[in-house]
Amino acid sequence: MQSAKIASININGLSTRTQVGMLLDFIRRHDLYFVFLQEVTDPAILNVTGYATYLNIVAKVRGTAILTKHDFPLTNVTSTDGTCYHRGLQRPSSC
Repeated sequence: MQSAKIASININGLSTRTQVGMLLDFIRRHDLYFVFLQEVTDPAILNVTGYATYLNIVAKVRGTAILTKHDFPLTNVTSTDGTCYHRGLQRPSSC
């Protein structure tokens, strides 16, 4: 059985190039398979080569993101309240 490295990080709305660079370096250095981010404010910072990004950000509000290596795409993600997300977009129908 293969193992996968997982990280959950509260990035607290980071925005400077230095902070973003440190985050990307951390992801690459640890060869993370899944990265769960909280307090995401700018989806543009999450363009990480080799990773797919799934966002849940309400306009002008902090949200969450999931990064996965491209060889493990997510199709449906369901929150604990039953809300269904498909490729990062909220869907009104069930998964």
